[in-house]
Amino acid sequence: AKARRHRHGHGCHHGGGHGPHHGRWHRRGRRWFVHRTLARLDATPAQERALVAELDALEQRLRAARGGLTALRPALADALRGRELDGAALAGLEAGVDAAIADARAALVDGLRGIHALLDDKQRATLAELLGGGRGGAGPYRV
Repeated sequence: AKARRHRHGHGCHHGGGHGPHHGRWHRRGRRWFVHRTLARLDATPAQERALVAELDALEQRLRAARGGLTALRPALADALRGRELDGAALAGLEAGVDAAIADARAALVDGLRGIHALLDDKQRATLAELLGGGRGGAGPYRV
């Protein structure tokens, strides 16, 4: 079967970009984006390795935070199962959601601090512009 092309030229073997192989396509797209961004930053090889390590650590921590939310599904089901909504179960769910959000927030802040520390002033300005902080509202897809 021929690979279909998405608007931006990325191939996806099953057409719509959804389904069991979407994660692989997404990771390939992420690698391309990171490589292209590092080139725009004119990052040294040492910076590239360190930045990729920071991004990988951030991704792992965010995945763990999401796992914390996924782990709450059985408790959510139990809370909904009864004739009346279980207030104690809801309080436990709320605490679990708060913990996952706090973990994600901490991961993001730590990741941003690490990335910021690895870049020089010119690279920070370039990255800010790539992320949409420059003229004309350029975003990450205008690399």
